[in-house]
Amino acid sequence: MQRALEMTPDNAEVYLNLGATYIDSADAKALPAAEQALKRSIELEPSYPAYANLASLYLSQRRYKESAEVNEKALQLNEHDYMVWNNLLIDYERIGDSSKAEAVRRRIVPLLEQNIQLKPQDALAQSLLGLMLVEDGAREKALEHVQTALALAPDDPDILANVSIAYELCGDRKQAVKYLETAIRKGYSLDKLRDEPKLQGLISEPTLRSGKPSP
Repeated sequence: MQRALEMTPDNAEVYLNLGATYIDSADAKALPAAEQALKRSIELEPSYPAYANLASLYLSQRRYKESAEVNEKALQLNEHDYMVWNNLLIDYERIGDSSKAEAVRRRIVPLLEQNIQLKPQDALAQSLLGLMLVEDGAREKALEHVQTALALAPDDPDILANVSIAYELCGDRKQAVKYLETAIRKGYSLDKLRDEPKLQGLISEPTLRSGKPSP
C-alpha cells in the first residue's frame, strides 16, 4: 500500500485500506498511523467506510466525543448500518448524554429487527436486539433473542458478554456471572470489561475475583 501511495499519492481508497490494515494489525503503536491515513482519506474523498473506521478507532481509544462526531458524519452518508448506530449509542452513553442515547437507541431497534428478518443467523444483531428489548421491559422477548444469539455463536466472547449484560439487566445475577466468566475464558478483552458500565456490578463477584468458575 505504501508503494501504491508512492505511485498515486492522492488515492483516497489506498489511504482507507491502509488505515484499516493498521487497525486490524492489533498493534497499538500503529493506531496513530491509522488515524493519519483515515483522516487523509477523508480529506481526499469523504466516504462512509473512512468515517466509520475512524470513529471506531476513536471509540477504542475512549475518545467518545470525537467518535460521536465522526459517527454522525458516517451516518449522514449511510444510515442503515446498525453497528455504527450502536457505536454512536455507546459514545453518548459514555459521554453521559442520556437524551441523545435514547434517541439513538430508538433508531437502532427497527434496524436490528429488519436485519434479523433478512439475516436471522446474525448473532450479533440478535444479541443487541435482546439488550434493547430488556431496556424496554420486554424481558421474555429479549431473552428469546439472547438465547438465539447464544445458540448461533456459543464461543464468541462479545456475544457472551452481551448475554451476560442482558441477564444482569433482567436481575439474574447468577446467569450474568456465568456468561461473563465464559466470555472471559473465551478471550473477552479486560479493557472492554473495564469500559462497559453495565458489567461493573459483576466485577466484584467473588467467583470473578478469584478466577474460580461458579457452580
